[in-house]
Amino acid sequence: MRARRSSGRQTAGAGGREEGADRTIEILDAAADCFMESGFDAATIDDIADRLDSTKGLIYYKFKSKIDLFFAVYQRGIELARDTVQPHARSGLEPLARLKAMAIAHTLLLMRTLSYHHVIKQAVDVHVDRALTPQQRGALRQLTSLRAGYERLFAHVIEECAREGSLLVPNLDICTKTLMGGLDSVSNWYRPKANEMDVDRLFIAEAVANQVIFGLDSKAGLPKSEAGYVRLQESR
Repeated sequence: MRARRSSGRQTAGAGGREEGADRTIEILDAAADCFMESGFDAATIDDIADRLDSTKGLIYYKFKSKIDLFFAVYQRGIELARDTVQPHARSGLEPLARLKAMAIAHTLLLMRTLSYHHVIKQAVDVHVDRALTPQQRGALRQLTSLRAGYERLFAHVIEECAREGSLLVPNLDICTKTLMGGLDSVSNWYRPKANEMDVDRLFIAEAVANQVIFGLDSKAGLPKSEAGYVRLQESR
């Protein structure tokens, strides 16, 4: 599946700056598709240029190397997720309602931009045993920090749920990583179907959010006296 494309070019009156930004997003979209389909090592700049019906010179004009392009795709993927989920995290709803809304928004975005999510999953392996320039190592650290900041959005709301007693959270770090891993696992089995509509994806996202947050039995294995807030053991 190709990642969701940008909503279209800006009007001519907006000037070349917006058109250039749109072109950059088109490159990132095409690169995300290629990285998902072929993997980082097998995907080539020529492949991406062919998908764009352009020349690789355009890509190298925007990005110095394939790994710099990969990092840019990763950054866009995380920023899309953050910008989509953050309003729900900061809404006036009760903590548990906010967490569910965040989980649904995350899952819906994953399904709509599946190739970006696959790039984020690949990122852990891409930098292992790979020669990076000091600038690229710095960029990777910033991306890791960006991802951690996104996870903290969920962690803060999970902690609020624990403190008010709406969720059992023996360990905040483990709970957050398990929740995120459960949501992200949708990419392992979800594939868009012909004639699929927004309401179909919403059904899936709500089912996944309920399953990941509440499980089969949210109080299983814990004595009744511990129902509600359980001491948080943060491992950060």
